[in-house]
Amino acid sequence: MGVYVDHVGFVTTDLEASVKFFEDVFGMTVKEVKGEAPKRKLWMNEGIQLNEVAEYDQTKNMFHHLALHVDNKEEILSKIGAYGCQPAEGKAHWFAMPDGMLIELICDK
Repeated sequence: MGVYVDHVGFVTTDLEASVKFFEDVFGMTVKEVKGEAPKRKLWMNEGIQLNEVAEYDQTKNMFHHLALHVDNKEEILSKIGAYGCQPAEGKAHWFAMPDGMLIELICDK
């Protein structure tokens, strides 16, 4: 089974500053932007997703989710129940691990 990290999503309260940082420091480029402020989602070609929020508790981790590219999404979804994973509400290709980590499955098929 082939699997690789498709992208990693982070939370930010200042989308413009975060984009500027990744552009200036790492030379990353914007791939896609969806939504309206203050709830925009932005993807960079290099695998970073930024999820804009109006407020964020700085004592919490800014990690939002891990997106894994897989060959067969249905096969993975059939295996996760044995580990206590639950489907994420309203998202057919997302699930939450028992500790709350969100995982998104990306599949070309």
